[in-house]
Amino acid sequence: MIDKEFLAWAAGFFDGEGSVIVSVSYGKGKRKGAVWTSLKATIGQCDRAPLERLREEFGGGLNTAGSRRDRPSLIFQWGAVNREALNFLGAIHPYTVVKADEIAIALRYPFSTGVPWRGRANPMPEWVRERRLEIREQLMELRAVKKIAVSANLAKHDDAKKSAGT
Repeated sequence: MIDKEFLAWAAGFFDGEGSVIVSVSYGKGKRKGAVWTSLKATIGQCDRAPLERLREEFGGGLNTAGSRRDRPSLIFQWGAVNREALNFLGAIHPYTVVKADEIAIALRYPFSTGVPWRGRANPMPEWVRERRLEIREQLMELRAVKKIAVSANLAKHDDAKKSAGT
């Protein structure tokens, strides 16, 4: 069992540096028309050590992203997909502040409770695919609203500074 102090730290780390998404892949060739979704929780930053700690406690994987002109340092990224992401998000949710609403939406992502949905023998029910895509849309809309709110707050701050003469 993971202690509450670590979960609170992980929640704060995720609130500041993490993201939760539902990615979509579309089939090609013989699989044209097929749609796959994945629930993903990721955290990226320059220091690998805290990400290693997350991997030790929650699984997932670690990747690196090379430097770019707009980002000169090497970035490490921890990520968990599907059930590992759901387990991670469920564990930190009670301790989150900034992304609590996004996590609450993501925790409704449906999974198979028995045999995994794969192929023609056990295809994913249409209602599951639709629900997953709805969750994706809800997350995207929520992030867009948050982005607008942040922009509005920054504009108010700039206006206040101008009117104060600073």
